[in-house]
Amino acid sequence: MVGGVIATLGLAGLGYLTCWIMVDFKMRHMGVLNYGDAMGVVFGKWGKRFVGTGVVLKVSPGLV
Repeated sequence: MVGGVIATLGLAGLGYLTCWIMVDFKMRHMGVLNYGDAMGVVFGKWGKRFVGTGVVLKVSPGLV
């Protein structure tokens, strides 16, 4: 039982930290609307193209 409580608290802390990082990023970069835009901020023009192409290929059932 103690292990379950520790694991639950650890996952809750990890979830809170992840949310805090995402909200901070969104507040600093208001124009980011999707994964492609976020990768454009992090990796530049080529990152945006790479991730955008990957997302299009993933959602297009006949292409992959």
